[in-house]
Amino acid sequence: MRILVTKTTRAAPDGVTVRRYRAGETAEMPEDLARVFLREGWGRAVEAAPANKALDGAPENKTPPNPRRTKRR
Repeated sequence: MRILVTKTTRAAPDGVTVRRYRAGETAEMPEDLARVFLREGWGRAVEAAPANKALDGAPENKTPPNPRRTKRR
């Protein structure tokens, strides 16, 4: 779950490794830790980012090449 951190705090997302979550950063964290952040007022839920359409690639160019622009030999 994505959380916008509103108060700098330390937490262990995996239950072992402690990391610092800084105010103003958007962090991806496990659901149970996100619920703690929301309940304690340390963060706000952030909607998932929309899928990037540019990852599909550009459309193929269907127009034929201009014969005047080809090199003459």
